[in-house]
Amino acid sequence: MWGTSKNCCFYNPIILLLFIHKAPVAQLDRALPSEGKGRTFESSRVRHMEWGGAVWGCMYRVVKRVVDIAVSLLAMTVLLPLLLLIALAIVTESSGSPIFTQMRVGRNNQPFAIFKFRSMVKNAASIGAWCTTANDSRITRVGKFLRFTSLDEIPQLWNVVIGDMSLVGPRPELPRQEAEYRPEDWALRHRVRPGITGLAQVNGRSKTTIEERLQYDLDYATNPTLTMDLGILLKTVSVVLRRAGVN
Repeated sequence: MWGTSKNCCFYNPIILLLFIHKAPVAQLDRALPSEGKGRTFESSRVRHMEWGGAVWGCMYRVVKRVVDIAVSLLAMTVLLPLLLLIALAIVTESSGSPIFTQMRVGRNNQPFAIFKFRSMVKNAASIGAWCTTANDSRITRVGKFLRFTSLDEIPQLWNVVIGDMSLVGPRPELPRQEAEYRPEDWALRHRVRPGITGLAQVNGRSKTTIEERLQYDLDYATNPTLTMDLGILLKTVSVVLRRAGVN
C-alpha cells in the first residue's frame, strides 16, 4: 500500500511536495512508481483522498517515531538514579538478574524480547502458571510495589528506543495468546507497534473485561492519531498517580 513502503512521503519527497502544492492528478500519477500506475479510481477526488491518507499516515508514523525516541531517551536519563535503586532493591531481596525478559509479539507479528524489572522470584515461570493473580506467592515484596506503581514497566523504554515498541499502542501479547483471538482481530491488532500504555490501559485497565480491552485495542489500531496518542499519555499519568485499575 502507498505510505507503507518506499512510496511513503518519508522516502519520496517529490510525491510529498506535489501533494502539498495540490498538484493535478496527472502529475501525481507520473510521480508514482511503475507498479502504482494504471490504477483506476471513481474520480480524481477519490485519487486525492487516497494520496491524502497515504501522506498523512506516513507523516504520522515518522513524527510518532521521533517522539518515541526523544521522550524515551529523556525519560531514561532523568530516571537513571531511580532505575539503579530499583535494580539494587530487586537483587537485595532475591537472587537473579533485576531485569526480566520474555518473548512477545510485535508489529506485523514479529517476535521480540520485552524488558521489565523482575517482580517475581527467580525462575517463576517454571514453578507456576504463565499468568499471575493478585495474591500470587511468586511475587516478591519489591515486586508488589513495582507492580502497584507500574515501575516494573520502565525498562520497556529501551524497547521503544530500539523500535520493538511505541510509547502508545496495544499491550504486547504472548505468542500463545494468538489462539484466543479471531485471525482478523489478531492481524488488525498487530498492524501497529505495541505500546507501554494504550487505550485499554487508560480506560479501566485490569478492571475491564477481555472483550472490552480487545475493542479498545482494535479501535486504536484502526485509526491512531497524534491527538489520541497525546491524550492517552496524559491520561496515563493520571491513572498511574491514582493507581486506578491495578491488581
